[in-house]
Amino acid sequence: MISKVFGAIGWGDIMIKKEGGTMEALINYFPWTPYSSNSVIFRGLLSGAISYLEDRRVLLSLKGKNLNKGYLAIRLEEGKT
Repeated sequence: MISKVFGAIGWGDIMIKKEGGTMEALINYFPWTPYSSNSVIFRGLLSGAISYLEDRRVLLSLKGKNLNKGYLAIRLEEGKT
C-alpha cells in the first residue's frame, strides 16, 4: 500500500521488503533536483509510514544511489538503533 500511495504522488517506483526483520526500500525514477542529494524529507516520510504500519520505530538511511541509466535510483535500509 505504501508503494502505491508514494508512487501516485510522484515519488517514483518503490519496492519495500522486509528481510530478516530489517526493512529495505528500492526506489527507481526518484524525482531529483540539486537539493535531493540525501533525500532527507522522503526518508522521513517513508520511515514514518513504515513505522506506523509495523507498529515500531523504523529509521531508514541512504545506502546507495545511482544515476547510470539517466534517472535517479536510491536504496534505503533500516539502520540498527
